[in-house]
Amino acid sequence: MVILAPRSDVHADAVGRRLDLLNTSWCRLSAEDLPTVRVRWRPEPELRIESNDGDFVVTTLSTIWWRRLGWPTTDHLKGAEKDLCWDEVNAALPGALLSLEARIVDPPQIQSLAGYKLRQLALAHGLGIPIPRSAMTNSPTAAASFDASVDGDIVAKALSDGFGIAPFVQRVPVDQLSRVSECPVLLQEQLLADWDVRVVTVADRAFTWHRPRRSEQPVDWRAADPSGDAFRRCQNADLEQDAVRLAAAMDLSFTVQDWLIVDHAPVFLEVNPQGQWLFLKDAEAVVAEALAEYLSRSAR
Repeated sequence: MVILAPRSDVHADAVGRRLDLLNTSWCRLSAEDLPTVRVRWRPEPELRIESNDGDFVVTTLSTIWWRRLGWPTTDHLKGAEKDLCWDEVNAALPGALLSLEARIVDPPQIQSLAGYKLRQLALAHGLGIPIPRSAMTNSPTAAASFDASVDGDIVAKALSDGFGIAPFVQRVPVDQLSRVSECPVLLQEQLLADWDVRVVTVADRAFTWHRPRRSEQPVDWRAADPSGDAFRRCQNADLEQDAVRLAAAMDLSFTVQDWLIVDHAPVFLEVNPQGQWLFLKDAEAVVAEALAEYLSRSAR
């Protein structure tokens, strides 16, 4: 099998160690490897990866864990040449791997589609899973109307990865609502939660961690607990069942999901395809083991 992940990715390291314990043959490929690792594609289809560690042939019978593509080394290039290198690598590696029609966890186009947060909220709502009251708009009038319909405060949440800024979820003062005209914004009711919850799903299995919330803490737990040290393993059968249902609705076999517990009831926030999980206490044991076992299954 092939792990597609940057060399710096510790999640790939953890899963690789588990694959070794399962005696599973695997190699790792990243865009940053290309100056020293040679790739050769043929339309049979076949992809050969040649490195100092030996040759590895990827075929339709292989499994690919598609975590991250990585970044090509372009320090020696400038301007348009650098841009072209990035574009070519982003076309070459995905194109070669997708042409194999191998088992992929999870295909990049599925991950991309699943990453749209408004679609996530709509899917969860359609499945009967509780979500915060939400509205996306760039109309100050609509934003003011939504604020008036909500008891308590509202928050603004980024819909993208926030390239260059990566903003936290923040409360929105009423006198700032007119600023939505500059850019469409997702507004949600602020829920007074008892717990932040992170759920990792692997196929039909779910693993859950939670951390207690206090009223004086920031809305976004990352602002209060950047390393996630307060998360502890827990179990919540109803929430885990819904998390697996939602992952299946998105055609994802692996997800990292954020939820809240409000008045003892779970509320869905978002799905992160191939999100971060290694910071969670004991996750290297349970998640890496489950994912390695799932990846080791036969592709056919």
